[in-house]
This record gives sequence, C-alpha cells and structure tokens, in this order.
Amino acid sequence: MNYTCELERILAEQYRRYPCMQVQDAVKLIYQNEFGGGHMISDREESLARLRDEYASVTGRDSELPWNGACMETLNSKAHAGTGDERGAAGTGIGTVCGDTGAGHGEAVTGCDAEGADVYGMSAGSKGAHAAVPLFEDIGNGLCRINLAGLGRYPVSLETVNNFFIHTANTHRGDIKSFERKLEILRDCCARGALPFSVGSVDEYIRSYRGNGYPPVSHSAIYRDAYHPAYRIVKNDFRRYFEVFCRIDELLGRVDSCRYSRNYVTVAIEGNCCAGKTSLAALLEQVYDCNVFHMDHFFLTPELRTEERLNETGGNVDYARFRDEVIQGIESGGEFEYRVYNCSMQAMERTVRVRPKKLNIVEGSYSMHPTLSEHYDLSVFLAVDPEEQSRRILERNGPVMHRRFMEEWVPKENRYFEEFRIASKCDIVIK
Repeated sequence: MNYTCELERILAEQYRRYPCMQVQDAVKLIYQNEFGGGHMISDREESLARLRDEYASVTGRDSELPWNGACMETLNSKAHAGTGDERGAAGTGIGTVCGDTGAGHGEAVTGCDAEGADVYGMSAGSKGAHAAVPLFEDIGNGLCRINLAGLGRYPVSLETVNNFFIHTANTHRGDIKSFERKLEILRDCCARGALPFSVGSVDEYIRSYRGNGYPPVSHSAIYRDAYHPAYRIVKNDFRRYFEVFCRIDELLGRVDSCRYSRNYVTVAIEGNCCAGKTSLAALLEQVYDCNVFHMDHFFLTPELRTEERLNETGGNVDYARFRDEVIQGIESGGEFEYRVYNCSMQAMERTVRVRPKKLNIVEGSYSMHPTLSEHYDLSVFLAVDPEEQSRRILERNGPVMHRRFMEEWVPKENRYFEEFRIASKCDIVIK
C-alpha cells in the first residue's frame, strides 16, 4: 500500500477518534510510524517494571492482569469443545475477540480489520477517558499501539506484552529522510482541509522541531488530559497473532499455578505451505523461552519413499520418527536428542540435544497428523489464499521449484488437510 495514502488515512482516523489532538500529537504519531519506540531497549527488567507501574496507574489495578475468562468471546476460531480435561478448560471461551462489550467506562469500539485480526477492548478504568479505546490501533508502517487500559480483559501477561515492545523496539528502524517526507504529508493534509490545523501552525512547529534535531515527541497536555494515553508500540504481527499469545499465556499460567496435569505446554502450528508457520514460530521464540521443532526435519528418508508410502495421505513425513524422537522426548521431562534430516543432502545432517523447557513449539505441515494430534495442548492452523500462496512460493523458491510445489507438494498437502479435516480440528484458525 502506498504509504502516503496509508498515513493520510491513519491521521484522519486518529483525529476522528481523538478530536482534541494537536499538531504535536500528529507529529508524535508520524514519529512513531517511522521510528517505532524510537530507541533500543537493553534492560528488559527495567522496561517491565515501567510497564507494570504504568498499567497500575492507568487501571488502578495491581500489575497482575485480572483476567476473567467469562469476558472472552470466540470469533473466527474453533475453541476446544471441552472434554473435561485441562485442555478443554483452557480453550473454552478464548478466541479472536472483535466487538467486545464488557464492563467499563464508555462504549466498546467494535470491528475487525480486513484480516479479522484486530482485537478491540475497552478503556476500562482509564481515568476520565471520554471514549472507548481499541486494544490495538493501527499507526501504519507495520506498527500499532497496544493500549494498556484494555489488557485486563485478555489472558496475556505483562511480561509477554513487554517482550512484544522490546522485540519491536530492537528490530524496527526508521529514516530521517522518510520521516521528513511524512511530515510533508501532514502539511499537505492540513492544506487540503483534511485536518483542522492551519498550515502556518504546522510549519511553525516543524521548523522548531527540526531545529532541535527531531527528538522523540511527547503528547500535548491537552491530549493527555483528555485521553490519558498509555500504550506501547508493537509490530502488527503481535496483533495478528494476539489470540495465540493469549492462549499460550493462559496455558502457561495454569502450569505455573499447578492447575495443569503436567509441567509443560506443547503447541502445533499447522497450515498451508507459505502461510507463515515458520515466521510465527520464530516470533514466538522471540517472546518466550521455548523449544522449536520443525517438521521439515522429518521428511521421509530415501529408504522410506516407497510407492505405497508416497501414496498414503500425509505419508511423505516420517511421523513415526517425530513421535518417537521429539514427542516422547518432550513427554519424558528430561534432556533428549533428535536427528535432523536434510532434504537437499538426502541424509541426516546432525543430531540436536534438547533441554526441557516449559513451552514447546512444533511448526510445519503434517504436525497435526492423526498420529500426533493428541499430544498437543494448543493447535493453530494458518491458511493462505491459493493465489497468494503461489506468489509467495514463486518469490521464495524461484520458477523451477514453484512448478514442483504447485504440481506435487501443494496437492499432497491439500489432500491431507481435506481428508483428515485438519483445520476443523485445530483450536485457532487464522486466515
């Protein structure tokens, strides 16, 4: 999307939501759009302490999030039906929440973005807030604000939110020239009457601001008094997968409080080729201290590639070896080893030694094979439109491999998904 159009839209949306916004607040928005948090975070504990203090000041609550599962609604996903065990209890009533209406000050803002990934909450407890605040607010350039006032309605820990913020701050970079171009967009919006500020006031502010070397910007006193802003800048990926983080935090919380039958959690990330499974696993690894296992390391070795096995639905992965080496290793509670198969070499590449961790992530197609599915505490299915899938494969693998993917491997995957009804058996489906 053209960033000019995107920024114009966001500026207009912010003014409609916050009519007390001043030129200073518009510049702050643009600064965050370009630079994110504006600086790297080196002290994780200090950042978490500040987050806890700010959350408590905004909500009037302790730093522990007072989540009540009854406040959650399931939308655009499949929750556990509730089998009487801990998995059912953990899954019930947790989903991608849009149009949430819980108690608090003001009226809930409702709606979803085009991906169905926006999660709206209440500004419950925010001191004197005049309007409901969405949990996430798009600020463009792949970033959003996560408003602290709405966090208490969801089973996500402040530590997790802090990790969202740190990862974003330490990986997102901006550019002064790009920032200056975006300030010109603000000026143009005002010149066209799209925003109520005079061009003269914008020019005066920018001239002074430029003379000071473009430092980070605070909200205006008028804006602070009216809306009591309290948020963190995070990547849109954390919004898109927010339900996944909520579900993981809820499960880990049950483990920590000895309300779970075992002391670990295992999550499967299933889905279409090029739907983002590996990327989601990498994102989870940035937020949690966890083990990550890749199904690509368990494709069939040459001696197992019989005609009968290759014609078997889901048979082109060595699910038996994965169960014996990884699943049983996790469930043993101790250290274990597994072998990594390299498809290019057509041989075992190395052996990996694994230390037990509370969270284990299994990513890749065939992770929800019927021989494995009962071993997971949470399962996620990532879907992608066929045209977009084809485009991504071509971009990632080139034209020669693209043809093989589309003629051989993708049809095999689709047959597996359809015959075993994989998506319907997963707890969360993200399209």
